[in-house]
Amino acid sequence: MGDNLKGAQTFEVDGKVWTLVFTINSLIDLEEELDLGVAEIGASLARGMRLRFLRSVFKGGLAERP
Repeated sequence: MGDNLKGAQTFEVDGKVWTLVFTINSLIDLEEELDLGVAEIGASLARGMRLRFLRSVFKGGLAERP
């Protein structure tokens, strides 16, 4: 379930469908919240990270769509 052309990915939790998408604005907000650049965020995701970090990434991706 996704929209690869727009970079959106949908997923379902407890019967509710959510959309995860990262826009320029959401990435800027994420950089500010984590005090890391986008490349550093990507590297952290690739090597493993703390749950707090992952929560911030999901929050950033969900911020653009209800």
